[in-house]
Amino acid sequence: MDPVGTLLFVLVSVFLMTCCCFVAFVAGLSWMHSYFRGMHPPGSDRVEYARNWIVDMTTHVKECAKEYSGYMQDKTNKDVAPGS
Repeated sequence: MDPVGTLLFVLVSVFLMTCCCFVAFVAGLSWMHSYFRGMHPPGSDRVEYARNWIVDMTTHVKECAKEYSGYMQDKTNKDVAPGS
């Protein structure tokens, strides 16, 4: 290939890639707009499932941390020598 053909190929490839990225960006914005307006676009059930899973997991970790901190406080209180 000659240098002009290579340059033309690169420019056309970059232009097409930019167009594809722009279309994907607009589609994502459209999906998010529908989701936040409560229209339940395709795939929103998976987003809700993931959100609920994260909330449940953080609640579980928080409860475990509270139990563990209570256990450690009890253990340190028992380890203290009486009368000191």
